Amino acid sequence: MARDAGAAAAAADGTSAALPGSRRRQRHGRAVRSSATGKYLPPLRNRRDDFDLIVSQTVEYIRSAWPEEMADVTVYVASAPEEAIHGDHIDRWTIDESSRSATLFRMPITRFDFKLDDDDLHRRILIEGHVFRAIAELLGKEPWDLAKFRYGG
Repeated sequence: MARDAGAAAAAADGTSAALPGSRRRQRHGRAVRSSATGKYLPPLRNRRDDFDLIVSQTVEYIRSAWPEEMADVTVYVASAPEEAIHGDHIDRWTIDESSRSATLFRMPITRFDFKLDDDDLHRRILIEGHVFRAIAELLGKEPWDLAKFRYGG
């Protein structure tokens, strides 16, 4: 009886008190819970999102260095090419000069290329290298020419 009276009193004054066995997901009078990782842990990441982020950051760097040449260039990311195996190689990217676009393939880049160390830095270097080579092929330049501020261009 005392439990029901306490719940009624709490409901009367506007506070919410969850009764034992209640279906409400409250603890200690708080209705909203925080994320599973909490505020002290970094947000969850995955390699697909990391790949997309590295590609977009690298493209933006090249756009800032070559604004006129990159004005109408579009870069896409796909999981894998439709025709994956060509006798001696597997495509890492394709170029469509008519639409001025490059498509980078995430799976061949991340799975089949040699990695000395499998850490974030080496993974980033590997992905950036493919972005530079794909865009250089599209623009008819050497990859080293795209980083004109870095290599004395």
